[in-house]
Amino acid sequence: MESKWLPIGSVVKVNDVPIVIAGYQANCKGKYYRYAGFVYPIGFYDAEQVFFFNPDSIQIVLFEGYKFQHYSEVEKILAAGEKKIKEEKE
Repeated sequence: MESKWLPIGSVVKVNDVPIVIAGYQANCKGKYYRYAGFVYPIGFYDAEQVFFFNPDSIQIVLFEGYKFQHYSEVEKILAAGEKKIKEEKE
């Protein structure tokens, strides 16, 4: 799953908790995370309840969000950004 970017709105299980993906490339306390999300179906209710995670934490994809016609371009931009972030940390 490393190379594939799940679209915003996808629902995944992380630590047996369903999470809806709400953002990409989060930096929390100096650590990079590919995804940020909220407990599903509750969604955003408290800024302290944001979950940050990487693809290796995803147990299962419960629902894959909407991909518009040019989503592959978004994936390329995200992948390039992720590569740059990882290179800067080295």
